[in-house]
Amino acid sequence: MKPIVLKNQGADAFGAFTLVPRPIGEPVTNVRTAVGCVPPEEGIKMGIWEATPGKWHRTITSCEFSYFIEGHCFFTPEGGESIELRGGDSVWFPKNSIGVWDIVEPTKKAFVVIG
Repeated sequence: MKPIVLKNQGADAFGAFTLVPRPIGEPVTNVRTAVGCVPPEEGIKMGIWEATPGKWHRTITSCEFSYFIEGHCFFTPEGGESIELRGGDSVWFPKNSIGVWDIVEPTKKAFVVIG
């Protein structure tokens, strides 16, 4: 299998902005993703993700590694302490890391979801 490259091609690489599925309050966050084409049998999804300010419940139950390119946000895992994230930070979410995203400034991250 050849390496998969997701080039930063600006807005053309992304789908349209959509509302998050489980918003909390106002403003309601919009997100969009540019996804790399990894064969489904690999069990991996990779891409670049952008979010506008707002707050919502995170519903992804798979493992995820993210590198924050820009922005400022907080993630508060259920029953845990809030984690502040800014451009240049990385985070590993173990399987079933349910919690609340609070996007303070427009945020962009590169991610790999496994499983």
